[in-house]
Amino acid sequence: MWEYLQGINMLIGLIITVFSGLGGLIYWIHRRIRAVSTDVILREEPTRREMLSRMTSLEGDHKGFRRDMHQLGSRMANVERSIETVARQEDLMPIQSELSQMRGSMDALNRGMDTLYKAALRAGEKKGD
Repeated sequence: MWEYLQGINMLIGLIITVFSGLGGLIYWIHRRIRAVSTDVILREEPTRREMLSRMTSLEGDHKGFRRDMHQLGSRMANVERSIETVARQEDLMPIQSELSQMRGSMDALNRGMDTLYKAALRAGEKKGD
């Protein structure tokens, strides 16, 4: 029976040693992970601040972009309304026809005036002889 108790004592000692070792290992791993995570956080802090600043800047740019797009939309609507009032080719055809007729009349009138002028000059030359 004494040997049986010594075996149990040894087994309990072994179990306590294993659990103590595992507890120490877990504690060491925990401290190591905390140190690494703190190091990573400290190393990434400037990057995080920079990203936060860039995101804030992008939000401001986005608001400006939306305002500019709204203004552009308004200007495009104004251009579309203005284009509706511009004369089309079919609108200009009657005007071109009228101008051609006027040009023909002006040419005929010019020829008639030129003939009268030359006739007046010839008449003046004959009187002067």
